[in-house]
Amino acid sequence: MDKSIALENIRILTEELMISASSKPTHLSQEELLDALVHLTRVIHSLTTLDETFTQQQLNYIETKFYAAYNILTGKPIYPW
Repeated sequence: MDKSIALENIRILTEELMISASSKPTHLSQEELLDALVHLTRVIHSLTTLDETFTQQQLNYIETKFYAAYNILTGKPIYPW
């Protein structure tokens, strides 16, 4: 997958995640919330350390962690594009 498309998809889902998190009460356990936070923290760290030469493997890692957090927080599974 094209890197720019993958990053744009993550950007769109991030907007949806922010709206979902701010508009719906959560019925998640503390463990689930912490797990989602860890996934999102890993995504943020990975995105902030990327350069122009990042690999498909790095992109797959970012997508996997982001999709896991999105699924935990929204209850909607996201599959690779």
